[in-house]
Order: sequence, then C-alpha cells, then structure tokens
Amino acid sequence: MSTVTRETPPARPTVFVALPTSDLRGKKDRSAVAEALTQAGYRVVPSVAYPIGDRAAYQAAIDRDLAESLLFVQVLGQLGTPLSNEPPFTWEGLQFARAKARGIPCLRWRPKDKEFDLAAIEQFENVHYQYLTDAVAVSEIPLQDDERVQAGFLEDFRLAVEQRLKRILAVPVPTKTTAAAAASSDLEILLAPFHDDGPVADTFDTLIEQHAISYVVDDDQELQKAFREQAGVVVIWGNSSREWVDARAKEARRLAMGPGRPLLALYVGHPDPHRELVPRPSKFDIIPDGDPDALQKFVEKLRLKRQQSTTGGQS
Repeated sequence: MSTVTRETPPARPTVFVALPTSDLRGKKDRSAVAEALTQAGYRVVPSVAYPIGDRAAYQAAIDRDLAESLLFVQVLGQLGTPLSNEPPFTWEGLQFARAKARGIPCLRWRPKDKEFDLAAIEQFENVHYQYLTDAVAVSEIPLQDDERVQAGFLEDFRLAVEQRLKRILAVPVPTKTTAAAAASSDLEILLAPFHDDGPVADTFDTLIEQHAISYVVDDDQELQKAFREQAGVVVIWGNSSREWVDARAKEARRLAMGPGRPLLALYVGHPDPHRELVPRPSKFDIIPDGDPDALQKFVEKLRLKRQQSTTGGQS
C-alpha cells in the first residue's frame, strides 16, 4: 500500500544466516537462501566467515551479528565442524546455541532427498548426525518444536523463512507524528487504511498528531497481529469499497471485545461526499473529514480511557 511517509528511511531488517557446513552442498544451499533474502530486501549476516580456532573470538563475532538480527536461519549440509566433546559439540551448534541464548527466533533445515545420505552421515559423521536429528541438546534452554531441524525442499524452507519474517515484522510502523507530540502524549492509535489510501491516512495523521501517536497497518495485515493495546483503532475510508470497510470494522470489533479493548472510529475521507454511510458500523465513532468536533469528541474519549486505565478504572 502507499504507507504513511517516514521522515527517515528505515534500516533494512537483518537476518542471521548461519555460516555453512564445509561440504559443497551446504555452502551452495546456504548461499541460495542468503541471496534470496538479500533480493527480498533483507540484510544478511555474517557477511564474512568467522575464523575457526579461537572460540572466544568466534562467539563474540556471532553475538555482535545476532544483536542486530530478527531471525536465526541455519541451512545444514552433510559435514559438521567439530568443536568439543561437550555442548555445543560443533561450530554449527555453537551458532544455534548463541541464538537461543539471546532469545532470537530460530529456523533450521536440512535436505531430504536421495543425495543427502543420512545413514552414511550417521556412520561417518555421528556428532553431526545427532545435531541434524536433534538427538543431542546443544543448549540448556529447552528446544522448541519450531526450532527443530526441518527436512525438506530448499524452496519450501526459503518460503517458510520469508513467512516467519513477515510475522516478526507484523508490528505497527510509526507515522510521521512529530517528536513534540510523541513526547507530550502517551496516547497511541492504530490506523487501518486501504492500500490506495495512504494520502487519506496522512490527512488524518496530521489532524490528530497533536493528541496521539499514530501507527499504520497495511490492509493485507491482520489487525490482531498489529495490535499492541493501542487506545484506539481508526479504520480509514477513502477509495475503498463499503465491503472492505465492513470487513475491517468487523476485525476491529473483535479487538474491542478482547484484552486492551480499544475505542473504535471510522474516518470518512472518501472523495464522494454524496456516498452515505448507511448502515453505520456499530460501536464506531464516525469522524467525517472537515468535522473537528467529531475528532475532538473521539480524542476526549481516548483521554478518558487512558485516565481510567492508569487509575484502575474500567474503560
């Protein structure tokens, strides 16, 4: 969609794609995943190999890159790189263990085809085999189900990585609200415009920026995933159909029945002044473009809700 303009461009989201195993297959598959992520607009680390031999320096380098990363991704080949006789056993295991220690989401994968001979790996690379099959723990932190090594096709794994990143990034994006407004207000609202209605969302943000910090959510993103208990949710009606408005309003009403219970409003900024809002969506304040009284009424409700929540009252 045409999103609300930022004052400065955001940094590229960073993904830690673990250094590959030493075999050609492992290097090739890791390179394919890293290249796909780069083309999709992500920054991939490490950009260079860490020197094997000095565990402390190796671990410090891992931690530096993990500190900037949203997700840990590991593509495993047929050969492991021995490290020690105790956890994490291999250099591959060390990378994963450090990611778990930092609480970063982790996805790991190995091939599942005739060329990937798991029986031979078990015979000749037993330590690596145990890592591939999650038969041994490399960290004291319990292994989560989605952290287990997935066996399958590389393209399926690549798509799974991109889907996970979309979920991680499914958080509201701050609009261009001024720093002064942000400093003076603890009110936050979520804006939900149609994908063509970025300019309409901009208009509303300008109207409310002295009262609340606005966040915008794309129209293909579920409100539930973007909601962080903002005080209000405002559906933006510009060029969208009435059917789209009703569907978004239904999503917002579900939020209003759950934890956080945001106040709901519909900002009517569509270009056709003769298009009537009938029937009106229930539980929504209606804020027509050019109606400062309706806007002020909604702002006062937001302030009352915030006051009640901070004093222990019910909103």
